Amino acid sequence: MKTQTQDHSDFARRTFAAPLLFLLAACGGGFDYPDTRQEVVSETMHGVTVEDPYRWLEDDHDPEVLEWVDAQNEVT
Repeated sequence: MKTQTQDHSDFARRTFAAPLLFLLAACGGGFDYPDTRQEVVSETMHGVTVEDPYRWLEDDHDPEVLEWVDAQNEVT
């Protein structure tokens, strides 16, 4: 059985969560993220083929990756 405090907490969560999520979604559309290229890369491991179009981002010493990270950081 819920206590009165739990009922108030549930009411507050329902009342404020939906508008807050709507506002966050509406504001999120204004970011200008850098383009992220994709490559055709796949690997078969234990009979399962795994596609990894962003594998190039794993090399954190690559100048292109460092440039992409800087551009991402500008957004955030």
